[in-house]
Amino acid sequence: MTIQQDVSQTWHDAIIELFEIDLESITGSASDKYYFTANLMPDNTKIVWQTKTYEPLPIQAAGFERTTKGQIPTPELTVANVLGTLASVVNTLDDLVGAKVTRRRTLMKYLDGGSSPDPSQEFPDDVFYIERKVAESSITITWQLASKIDLEGLQLPKRIITQNYCLWRYRGAECGYTGPAVANEYDQTITISGASSAAGQAYLAAYEAFGAAKSRLASTEAKKNNLFGQKESACDPNAADTEKVLFVFKEDAVNSYSFVIQDGDGNTIVAVWDGVAVRSTGDRPPYRPDLKQRTNRGPGTGKNGTGPAYKVVQWVPAPGGGLDKINLGFSSSTFAIKDANGSSILIVNGSIVPVRPNSSSAGYDIGNYASDGFSPMRSIAKLDYTNPRCGVLTTNYGNAVTTYDDAVVEYNDALAALNAAYAALPADDEVRKRDKCGKRLQSCRLRFGLKGALPFGGFPGANLTR
Repeated sequence: MTIQQDVSQTWHDAIIELFEIDLESITGSASDKYYFTANLMPDNTKIVWQTKTYEPLPIQAAGFERTTKGQIPTPELTVANVLGTLASVVNTLDDLVGAKVTRRRTLMKYLDGGSSPDPSQEFPDDVFYIERKVAESSITITWQLASKIDLEGLQLPKRIITQNYCLWRYRGAECGYTGPAVANEYDQTITISGASSAAGQAYLAAYEAFGAAKSRLASTEAKKNNLFGQKESACDPNAADTEKVLFVFKEDAVNSYSFVIQDGDGNTIVAVWDGVAVRSTGDRPPYRPDLKQRTNRGPGTGKNGTGPAYKVVQWVPAPGGGLDKINLGFSSSTFAIKDANGSSILIVNGSIVPVRPNSSSAGYDIGNYASDGFSPMRSIAKLDYTNPRCGVLTTNYGNAVTTYDDAVVEYNDALAALNAAYAALPADDEVRKRDKCGKRLQSCRLRFGLKGALPFGGFPGANLTR
């Protein structure tokens, strides 16, 4: 449980306040720090938090609050001075004005000696600075604290930010650009003819070679990534290639029924391949509905379809001779339709059954018209899970990785040669003189080679007003 979850409960451990007074801004020594708290451990030992020991000293703090409206808070810190603990330090160091005061808070159980020690569980620190000493007596010393953004002489914002113009010095530490000389301040590519030194001409030749290597690297990387996606898809054991697609809605000496019937929600009611009911749902189905062919109209219109639908009846031998009629009715697994030739197709429990040859024979037959129907009817596809393309694409991807690795080496060599050529340029060379940034957003993108968001600076996100 985190400290935020703890304090949301109806009961939690006591909140412990810890104070640190940092005198580094006054003495110049990072080790001049004092740690105080008004609390003790249950066994009357000193509190230790994040390996720091806090001296027990009566302290009263008030005015610590967080607000985005009105005046910035100015807390007051009162420390006991009965034994003159801080008197000599205060008198020697100008009342400690400017010292940094940090208030830390956590729960008792998270202290180093608590029941659940955890140095990461704490409330956000409150950081203030001693602005002035309010009062000093033989009993207490009281200081008024100020926020770090409420100190005398501090101007905010320290750096004025504009939207369309960069304030950093080109090629300076804040700019971050250490690449080749690309263009002048007008974002025009640097081209020198005759006026530059031999070193300048060598640089331009190196820059041209670098550009070619950069383009090749981008091309080979795109091809590698594309083949990787194809390979992963083709080598997926649950992926399949379509081996064959059939739609046979009439039966003769050559063809047998092959189709899929779906309901209005797209759920498969029956799937038939070469006259036999097959599975087209679940994990790794051997067949599936083919989405390329969809027919909605009945055979009466001259187009293949499912409607209308009929009930199914079954004739069985009667005990006293003759036949008894059993009405199987109409359901999603038992129904009848007519094929493109008008012949009856009987489906019982999801499988095609033969129509009885004549009225005196036992078997199945088409019944009365049913008010419900099924739509649409689709062709059926047989699937192949052997993934024959997997091996080919794996080989092609391996070749693409090799080509990409070669392009990386070529790019790094070209970049090293370009940097060496730039370093060899004389200080007064025309290339160096023309290597200037337009200090606009498009200038940054030109040099860093990025089309989208830039990974540095804040001026592109500034508002239009100041």
